[in-house]
Amino acid sequence: MSGTKQLSRRDFLRGAALATAGVLAAACKPQVVTQVVKETVEVEKAVEVEKEVEVEKLVTAVPAELKKVRVHVQPWRIGKQTSLYRFKEEYMAEFPDREVEYFRENFDLTPLALEASQGTSHIDLLFDQAPFITMMALVEADVIIPIDDLIPEEWKGDVNQALLDECMYEGKQWVWPETQVVFMLAYQKSLLEGLGLEPPEAFDEYIYNCEEVQAKATLPDGSPVRGTTLDLLWWRAPTIVGMNMMGKDFFGEDNYMAWDDPRLVDVYLTLKKLGEYAPPEIFLPGGSCDEAFAMGQAAMQLGGHAMYTVMNYGFGLADLGLAVPPVFPGGEDNPRTTICGQGPSVMKHGDVEAAWHYWTWLWENEVFHETIFKEGSWSPANKNYAEAEWLLPAIKQTLEIGTYGGVVPSTLHYLTLNTHARAILTDYLLGKIDDAEEAIALTKKNFEDAVAKSE
Repeated sequence: MSGTKQLSRRDFLRGAALATAGVLAAACKPQVVTQVVKETVEVEKAVEVEKEVEVEKLVTAVPAELKKVRVHVQPWRIGKQTSLYRFKEEYMAEFPDREVEYFRENFDLTPLALEASQGTSHIDLLFDQAPFITMMALVEADVIIPIDDLIPEEWKGDVNQALLDECMYEGKQWVWPETQVVFMLAYQKSLLEGLGLEPPEAFDEYIYNCEEVQAKATLPDGSPVRGTTLDLLWWRAPTIVGMNMMGKDFFGEDNYMAWDDPRLVDVYLTLKKLGEYAPPEIFLPGGSCDEAFAMGQAAMQLGGHAMYTVMNYGFGLADLGLAVPPVFPGGEDNPRTTICGQGPSVMKHGDVEAAWHYWTWLWENEVFHETIFKEGSWSPANKNYAEAEWLLPAIKQTLEIGTYGGVVPSTLHYLTLNTHARAILTDYLLGKIDDAEEAIALTKKNFEDAVAKSE
């Protein structure tokens, strides 16, 4: 009788030197290994004993399986940050036993929840999750895991606490923050200079510039140029005007909107005035107001993070100016920046080790931060971002604008996406709602109903 002692998979891979980077191709070639074989031999009195002998045997190694990380990235990020593919190549070159696969798809909770119920996942790392919008739904559907134990302590000390708080739910951290929104005024340099105008520093100057532009400027086809454009999403133009006029009192003590503060009426009246100088695109969803500005249909734009997008497909850095938002009536040295959390989360039934390994590598990659500033619309939450030497001059200017910071409470996200706040504001600006008090009252009730349903 004879038998063969089998090596474990780990011992086999070690013997075939597969753990060394760069030898995956060599792993498929024949390897000479030493095996121990037990044989039965006959000795005096015909007693069977086992004797170990060494024999050389030619075996073919099985290729090592790559560790994959499957990353969900929304199409708009892929489209604006093509360097994500470069990061993929660099990552795989640095770690040849790993592979990155991007899923370019819109966020849809339904298939993710179904997979979670089945104990499976087609992705490992989920990008672009906004706390208190998608995050809580993912937690409730048992799709993602808390990441408290995964986050290095040195990371936590390098991030604004408000951002971390935004990404917490039921006392646990579910999303790693990645967002800082800077309020600013963008303007077409050549247009304002051609009319002898300077970027406005106060509300009256802002209105004067709008009137001058609309009286004198035209596009090449003869159509008029509007004075300004603004994004009616609550964390953009309404919040810029509101925080500028009211400071942090724009939010009440409970971090909800300061509905009963009479100054909120002035905010609405100011927005209506600005709306008179804006193109009709401001009432359309999506980034239509950004596109109107980038196409030269407006001389100025009051907004937030969208300026990075404008740099990509608009008239370019050479003709793009960035300035501090004009001071509105009542506003002096009020916040120019809001912070909120939007970053990656780890799928419960994905490859946790692979997902977090990839994100850890990405977060510590300085080129990643640089690329986001140059290509994308989100800037990293790392609190030391302003110290980097590689920032474009325009972005350095933006960061200087954002020196005076405030915090947008998570409830603002509810107000933005889970209510009809924008629709009510639109109806007010279009005259479908008679006065500011009525619009505020409708928004308040709509918001409170949405909050009640979420609790």
